[in-house]
Amino acid sequence: MALIYCSECGHQVSDKAPACPNCGAPIFVPTPVVPEYVHHKEESGSTALIVLGYVFSALSLLIFPFIFGIIGLIFGIINAVRGNSGHGAVQIFISVISIIWAILIYF
Repeated sequence: MALIYCSECGHQVSDKAPACPNCGAPIFVPTPVVPEYVHHKEESGSTALIVLGYVFSALSLLIFPFIFGIIGLIFGIINAVRGNSGHGAVQIFISVISIIWAILIYF
């Protein structure tokens, strides 16, 4: 039990009291608002884009680095823009490395 001050007369009142015993003003004790956590479920299309981004990025390290690197880069950018920034950054990094590798080897 805590003592608070009446907003009307200024006397100390219990926070459990419905009204001030001195002046009769109703006692309002604000309850703290706890924000509710809302889990945003990923769309199935978003998961598919993440998987495709990793597949093309990984393929770019193994075969046809320039072609699959460009495709992996595109999927990485799409994933980064759609809010999957961690996945998108990894896919972009892998794709850029394979594109640079392709340029150094083939050109």
